[in-house]
Amino acid sequence: MSTFSNTVAWPVNPARVSLKSVSGAITELVLIGLAIGLPIIAHALAWPVFALLPMHWTILLAGLVYGWKGGLLAGFSAPLISFAVTGMPMPFVLPMIVVEVSLYGAVSGLFSRKNAFFGLFAALIVGRVGFAATALLLGRVQGPLMGFIKNSFTAGVPAAFAQLLILPFIAGMVVSIMNKE
Repeated sequence: MSTFSNTVAWPVNPARVSLKSVSGAITELVLIGLAIGLPIIAHALAWPVFALLPMHWTILLAGLVYGWKGGLLAGFSAPLISFAVTGMPMPFVLPMIVVEVSLYGAVSGLFSRKNAFFGLFAALIVGRVGFAATALLLGRVQGPLMGFIKNSFTAGVPAAFAQLLILPFIAGMVVSIMNKE
C-alpha cells in the first residue's frame, strides 16, 4: 500500500509514534521548538497571531502523533519555555495559555484514538473552555462576562477550521514516516 493511501486512511484509525525512541523524542522536541518559534515569526511579521494561533498547531499535532502524553508534554512545556526565553506569552495570559494548550495536546491525543477529526474537535472545545475557566478563576476577565466568553470561543475560528482540515493528514504522514524507521 502506498504512503498516500496510508495517510488518507489514517484519520479514521490512527497509529502512534513512541516517545521512547530517539527519533520520536527528537521529533517531539522539534514540535515543541516550532510551537515556540512560529509565534516569534508571526509577531515579527505582524501577522494576526490571535487569528492564526501559531503555537496551537504543533501542540495539536503532538497530541495526534504521540497520544495524550506527548500532547500534554508539548502543551505544558512550550508556553513556559517560550515565556522563559522570549517573555511571551505575556504574564497576564500565560496561565490561561498553559491550561489551554495543555488541554489541546492531551485531549487531541486521548480522543483521536478512533478518529483524529473528532479528537481535534473535542480538543479545540475543551481547550477553549479551559482557557475561559482559568481566566474566570484567576479574575482575569475584563468587561462583560458574556462578551469575554464570546471572544474566547470566536478568536481563532479560521485557524480551528484549517487545523481540522489539515492536521489529521499531516499527522498521518508524520506517523507513517516515523513508523517506517
